[in-house]
Amino acid sequence: MPKTETLQNSSPLNGDKTAISQISLSLDEPSPARTIHQPSTLWDITSPASLATTNSSPSISSSIQVPGAQQLAVPEVVTQFARNGINDLFPARLHHPQESSAKQPRAQQGVNSTVQQASAPEMSVQQAVAPTIQKVAQQPTVLQPVTSITQQASAQQPGVQQAITPTGQQAYAQFSEYPDFRDGDVLIMSPTDKTWKLHSTILTNASPVIKSILAKYPAAHITKSQREEGWTIKWKLTMIDEPDAEHVDPDGLIFKTFKIPDRKGNISSFEMPRNANGLGAKPQYNKLYDNFFKCLYNINPDFTNDPNDPEAREYITEALTLIEAAQYLEAIPAVRVAVEANLLRLNTVLWSHICSRPDAWVHAAARLQSPLIFREAMLHIVGCFHLRGVINEELLEDLDGKHGVLGRQVWGLIIRKAKELKDKKLRVERHLLEYYPDRMLHKEGESSIPGRAIYSEDIYLWQALMIFRQFCASACLSNYHHRANDSGLAFYRNIASGNYLRPETLGSFYEIFAMTPKGKQRLAQVLELIKDDMKPIVQELLVDRTQGDRGRNAPPLDHLTCVEILEEEFPWYVAPIVETNGDVQMSGAM
Repeated sequence: MPKTETLQNSSPLNGDKTAISQISLSLDEPSPARTIHQPSTLWDITSPASLATTNSSPSISSSIQVPGAQQLAVPEVVTQFARNGINDLFPARLHHPQESSAKQPRAQQGVNSTVQQASAPEMSVQQAVAPTIQKVAQQPTVLQPVTSITQQASAQQPGVQQAITPTGQQAYAQFSEYPDFRDGDVLIMSPTDKTWKLHSTILTNASPVIKSILAKYPAAHITKSQREEGWTIKWKLTMIDEPDAEHVDPDGLIFKTFKIPDRKGNISSFEMPRNANGLGAKPQYNKLYDNFFKCLYNINPDFTNDPNDPEAREYITEALTLIEAAQYLEAIPAVRVAVEANLLRLNTVLWSHICSRPDAWVHAAARLQSPLIFREAMLHIVGCFHLRGVINEELLEDLDGKHGVLGRQVWGLIIRKAKELKDKKLRVERHLLEYYPDRMLHKEGESSIPGRAIYSEDIYLWQALMIFRQFCASACLSNYHHRANDSGLAFYRNIASGNYLRPETLGSFYEIFAMTPKGKQRLAQVLELIKDDMKPIVQELLVDRTQGDRGRNAPPLDHLTCVEILEEEFPWYVAPIVETNGDVQMSGAM
């Protein structure tokens, strides 16, 4: 029996909030009806760093070591993804720490004195500014993670600037302090007493759900003596079961939400966590929400890298579960970049999973707003759309509305692209039956009209063209074209290869139209010319736009992947602002 691991989705959330319906990791074996290539060599996924450096594929990650801090993975865009690519998977910039406002006058005075020294006749400019240059060079260069969340937070509350956009050694301390920041003002506790001391500004900018919870209760007042003792906590949150995930997580071992306990009660006295006796499934929420909080601080999430699992099943499961957990908290933008970067590190393993079950990946990719993953899933779905029993149309059509507006947009795009592919195949088949090679065309000139002698020289061309058209007509009448079980794939590949109508197969033709050996040889040569003229016609159907590298000896795909998915066709696309005649106009729709 094939081994299958499936993560079912929860019930629809309020409004347009929907969870990822069914995250299937394509762990089952390929069905006999389809040929799915399994890569012969897979990446060593013992660590995120090894994912980026193992195998012959170019590295997509470089690591920056910070003394006493966690390792920060800074992905880079590689040529492999340049065709559809993602820019700046982890936005970051290098900067030099600025002098504090208290020291600026003294620094300015030092610069002024340096300029005065430079103007002295007995000292050169290079000698005058050398001490200042040396002083600046000795200051450390800091990698400062920058996201829209941190930028908005620093703009709204400058008082927490040091916690959000630190400089100098403060940047090192920020990541080394996680998950217990000295200036954190929100204490979060799980049912197993694991705690996080985080910043309310970061949490509220990342999640509207957490923002609404904190807004219901005023911040606790901190006295002067408490501040002197280092007390900074203004809110305390406890984890409770996510009600919208009850039917997919009935035991409350995965998805959680937060609440502020009764201030009159004991903060640490909440109900016994499930599975306290160690029997049954183990809780997953500690690691899941620890990864979620890490994403808020631009710390790389910790997904399980099992060297005994070359298909990265658990790695992918944790990544996609993080998307769903963020969906309940309306915080997908906060985890989008990190999850996408970690999935793309899998390279061939990821593309193999998507090829096996594109219908289970397309909605997750749309939620993640990943151009590469969404386009890959769409290419396989559209190519398999008219193949019987390959994709789950009920899951894609989303009749129960689990994916809301986004689900309807994805389904509409699938229908539109499937029709586009069918129309392209009809156009190619008609072109094959109507095409005349240029060498057979004779047009009337100003002083001459083609006569019988000119056309009589093309007798072999006309015979070869008639034989080719008879072959195409017979294939169409036998339903080997777009109506075939493989949607005409074998027919198109046959035309492109030229491996048909070989000289030894023309015996029945010579029985009716007898020829000399020299005539047969001449007809066979001309027929090869006609077949070569037809190859470019079907080539547009055989373009492979997928990311997977199947290798020279790997079997080809069993469906077409030639449809082009444009950026402006993505469900989440928003047209850029266009300025015309001095007026700014907005165009496009979600």
